[in-house]
Amino acid sequence: MTSILRGIKLNRWILDPEETPWLKEGDLPSEVFKDLGTTNSCISVYEITDDISIQYTVAALAATKDFASNYDYYFIDKNILLSADLKLKPSLGETPDDTVNKRHFDIYELSAASLLQLAELLSSKGTKARVSEKMVKSYLTDGINSRRIDRSRVKDSLLQKLGIR
Repeated sequence: MTSILRGIKLNRWILDPEETPWLKEGDLPSEVFKDLGTTNSCISVYEITDDISIQYTVAALAATKDFASNYDYYFIDKNILLSADLKLKPSLGETPDDTVNKRHFDIYELSAASLLQLAELLSSKGTKARVSEKMVKSYLTDGINSRRIDRSRVKDSLLQKLGIR
């Protein structure tokens, strides 16, 4: 199975029903759209395959940050998105891992309605997860030490916080 990964913030997707009694069952809070920001009606996602694991993808995405922290994401079967008529096209990613970059896709020609559809699909058919800060640091260190992640493209502040010189 080929899946699609999109980074999120879990606290926007998991709400206490007692704090949001106005929200209807199955409805999503508007905050989820902060995780689905678009540029030119496109949203960036990464393909997860047998060759490119969640671990490698999380490490690559975390390597673009100033510091390591928890990494939250949704992943969903690519065929679910395609069967919902969401359009995906490959485009080169911008992480320090060239292999992961080749698995970058844009979901494109997104209208407000199709963005809502994407949010609903992620919520109802996707799997949300968190990689702890400790594991993110381990993934980053492994990626840099194995040279899968190009150290020269990682911010000095992150390298310093990882204890890598």
